[in-house]
Amino acid sequence: GEEFVLIMPDTDANAALLVAERLRSLILQDRVAHEDSPVEQILTISLGVGTIVPSRNACSAAFLETVDQQLYRAKRNGRNQVAAG
Repeated sequence: GEEFVLIMPDTDANAALLVAERLRSLILQDRVAHEDSPVEQILTISLGVGTIVPSRNACSAAFLETVDQQLYRAKRNGRNQVAAG
């Protein structure tokens, strides 16, 4: 269960969701073996997606926490999916 952050400047919510779904789909399409996993025999990814407009009042830690919650929502809902909020 590794976690990564992908920062995409000048990307709105719709574009971010499209990129996330494309990443998920490409990983699944490659069918990378993951035999030691108790969950799935091929590699899958779950993604949490969020967008923020930088400002003086924007809290990056709170934003990352919100996106992290979306990631765990995707995992709770069956994995191999994108969750946004």
